[in-house]
Amino acid sequence: MAKKRRPRSDSRKAAFTHMTARNRVAAASLVLVSVVAAAPQAACAASGDLDPSFGSGGKLVTSIGRSSQANGVAVQPDGKIVAVVQARAAGRESFGLTRYDVDGSLDTTFGATGEICAFCRRDGGAFAIAIQPDSRIVAAGYVQERGRGVFAIARFNTDGTPDASFGSGGKVTVRIGSDAAARALSIAPDGKIVAAGVAHVGPGEASLNLVFAVTQFNTGGTLDASFGNHGMVTAPRRWYAVAMGTQVDGKIVGLAVARDGTNVFGLVRFNTDGTLDRSFGSGGKVETRISPGGPAFATSLVIQPDGKIVAAGNGGNGVALVRYNADGTLDRSFGTSGIVTGLPAEGFANAVALQADGKIVIAGGESYDRGFLVARYETDGTLDSSFGIGGKVVTLIGRGAMAAAVVIQSDGKLVVAGACFKHGSWLVALARYL
Repeated sequence: MAKKRRPRSDSRKAAFTHMTARNRVAAASLVLVSVVAAAPQAACAASGDLDPSFGSGGKLVTSIGRSSQANGVAVQPDGKIVAVVQARAAGRESFGLTRYDVDGSLDTTFGATGEICAFCRRDGGAFAIAIQPDSRIVAAGYVQERGRGVFAIARFNTDGTPDASFGSGGKVTVRIGSDAAARALSIAPDGKIVAAGVAHVGPGEASLNLVFAVTQFNTGGTLDASFGNHGMVTAPRRWYAVAMGTQVDGKIVGLAVARDGTNVFGLVRFNTDGTLDRSFGSGGKVETRISPGGPAFATSLVIQPDGKIVAAGNGGNGVALVRYNADGTLDRSFGTSGIVTGLPAEGFANAVALQADGKIVIAGGESYDRGFLVARYETDGTLDSSFGIGGKVVTLIGRGAMAAAVVIQSDGKLVVAGACFKHGSWLVALARYL
């Protein structure tokens, strides 16, 4: 698997890295989001303002190795913030985590310095994170084994030490095809761990050999033999996974990108045993063409409490959102027949989260490397004019800043994570908004 390139400004791709046929396995942004209650805003602050109690004026950067970027973020019940990162040091890409106190300072009780590394002796990267109900931390991504990428899952105790009850010393790897990377992660209602991503199957390096891959693990880290083929599912062959969520009934919803580059958002839903849920869409699958014209790229999804599904990415020369009913049909009460495109214009969404009031928050970037883009939408898909300026906020952090993940704290504040270029290297970047 080729090394992941640094973030670049290409709103048409709406992702951290430009994808080639060789590195698609490790390049598509996604992030799990938390659905938590929003709190009233401070009396003198506007919704969307940077939180001055966090970092330096609401922003912070962290240097990890020679170059680093945050790909996912989660908030613990105690308010501490954990980001999963891909960092480069000593000629190696690493699978890492870093944790911050509620004020944005590095939490030195987490490992020795606030930063820890899993699979440290192998190239890899962490792309998704979830916090279990018992506060243990689960991260997913990929590492190299014999020159090929494999799914990599690690679980940590709250102090950052490996959880010895999970896998081998807190770590699990799974080979799927000849090359694979986990891009999404969720905790099922029964506590099982579900990881989804992309795998390369078949001969050669052609992108047409990439497939949507899902694995399910028992709580101890063993593959769940009751799911799919000994804990693994690969389907359908036209798509590869970029995001995934678990419904309250345990069914798994995956968001996919078409391998042939068409401007289509793809959804697939699996039953709890790994079979396609044929009550969803057409035989378990849904394809939504995004127009007008130009490429479209799905990156993230969130499942609403009512079972509706919101998918985000880019299309129509800006941010694209699609909302589906629980059966996979388009929700025609949202946007134009279920689709919102081009708002904000020249922007793209890498992550999506849902407030308790049903409003939708996206995080990503604007073209020309303008900075973190955060926007909020009403439940009908219109931009929320009470948030920022006309529904959006752009935050400059160094150069080339782009957000990859967003999570909503229990007090309603928004935490956004990604990367920026500063002091001659790529740095982990976070911002928190009221």
